[in-house]
Amino acid sequence: MIFIKKFVLFLIQKINFYFIHKNIVFYHIPRSSGTSIKFYFRKYCGSSSYCEINQFLTIDKTMDKDKSIFLGHMAYNNFFQNQSNVFEFTILRNPIDRYISQYYYFLNFNATKKVKTNENIIQKKKLTLIDYVELIKKKQFDNISTRIFSNKFNKEGIEERAFENENSLFKDNYIINENDLEVAINNLKNINVYILETFSIKRLIKKLNFKIFFDDFHENKSTRLNSFTEDEIEKIKSICEFDIMIYKHFIKSDLSNKY
Repeated sequence: MIFIKKFVLFLIQKINFYFIHKNIVFYHIPRSSGTSIKFYFRKYCGSSSYCEINQFLTIDKTMDKDKSIFLGHMAYNNFFQNQSNVFEFTILRNPIDRYISQYYYFLNFNATKKVKTNENIIQKKKLTLIDYVELIKKKQFDNISTRIFSNKFNKEGIEERAFENENSLFKDNYIINENDLEVAINNLKNINVYILETFSIKRLIKKLNFKIFFDDFHENKSTRLNSFTEDEIEKIKSICEFDIMIYKHFIKSDLSNKY
């Protein structure tokens, strides 16, 4: 029975890979359901079908041309501009919830990843939520959605290294401003935008015309179990004010959640 299931899955991967007529590009904003998206692409198209790009790099002509799917913590560029054979998308999450989720992800990293060693400064120093916000400011990892879609990153402060020490990497020329907000919104208008709180991975997979096992869906719904003080919430807002504007813009517009 296991062999049959594996064989069927192998056939499904080959069929999906063969019938992908478009390049699929997923800009994964951290802590915004990207792991679930990656799971479906890996399982139902196969690992050989996609190229994972992280470190907030951009897609360019040096990437593997044999791949049909590009995904990861990427910065936006117009590499696929004016091409009809591409489906680009991202998932926006309430920025306050996103930063809270990221804080607890690092704080509980050992339990989540089932490893014994401390991996980041939040664990090592047992930083509070307020401490974490100050660290984000030092690393210029604020307004992450705005930075992704305006491609404005202090490369010395990117995610994998951002929490290894408390040294400031702050540089004036990487401060996010209203012009970056405008650029980010305009770039987001060029792709498909989904809102996490109402996102349906089942409808997305159907839109992409993937063949799957229909009993295999699991949709993660974000719930906030912790309570926070007004001061803590205001602190968090201070590192995502432009992201909040983006989130509200697409919540109110008719540009999001088109399947």
